Amino acid sequence: YGFKRFLSKLEFDEIIKKSSLVLTHAGTGSIMTALKYEKIVIAVPRLSKYNEHVDDHQIQIIDQLGDMGVIIPCRELENLEAVYLNSQKDVLKKYVSNRDEMIDDIDKFICDLFSL
Repeated sequence: YGFKRFLSKLEFDEIIKKSSLVLTHAGTGSIMTALKYEKIVIAVPRLSKYNEHVDDHQIQIIDQLGDMGVIIPCRELENLEAVYLNSQKDVLKKYVSNRDEMIDDIDKFICDLFSL
């Protein structure tokens, strides 16, 4: 693909679609895009101890999605090779979004709040 410092959303999606495995930091946008296209995801959180982030919320993200069985978490970059090699044995579940359900709940809440 060549190196580009920044990709448009369209370029990013096209590369994800062509990939079999996505190795990413634990940002929700990157992870959710890969899951949308049913890709295997290995996610490494950016950590505050390395001054990569102000807090460690990305650990919570990989823990939650890892517990759901939809991604392969890698808590430390030094473990990446072992996590990748073990990923060949992992069977991940398909991520099922609850986006529409959440929108319906918010819509109902607003309608009830304002008696619409």
